[in-house]
Amino acid sequence: MDNKIEIIPYDKNWESEFLTVRKEILKVLNDSSIRIEHNGSTSVPRLSAKPIIDIQISVTNFDKLKSYVQNLKKIGYTYIPHQDDVFSAFLHKPKE
Repeated sequence: MDNKIEIIPYDKNWESEFLTVRKEILKVLNDSSIRIEHNGSTSVPRLSAKPIIDIQISVTNFDKLKSYVQNLKKIGYTYIPHQDDVFSAFLHKPKE
């Protein structure tokens, strides 16, 4: 396992990559999401960053977490259970 952190110069394609992923997320979550935001260092123009698109999804009802997780699994996301799941869950999309 490589634990090296890679920081690269700003990539103008990060915003379009986010918009593409946002469409995929909207498709599987339907009306459940209130907001899907690009956050983290890749969202800051001209800032060098780890080449990882961080996304925050705000939903209408957090009690439906299992449903959201199942739908996001359909597009390649993996759920990481954690004690903070009562108010904030973490999913990631492994590199292919």
